[in-house]
Amino acid sequence: MTQAQFSTPLLSICIPAYNRPNWLKRALLSILDAPVHLHLELEIIVF
Repeated sequence: MTQAQFSTPLLSICIPAYNRPNWLKRALLSILDAPVHLHLELEIIVF
């Protein structure tokens, strides 16, 4: 593993998704629509 894989993300997004598949899809698509440079230091947690 490289050092980049152990670095702390700049942005963590936590999504509560219990029994909400449509909202989860909408949230993930919205996140992925963000500028590419944000994806490099982004962590998504679905619970």
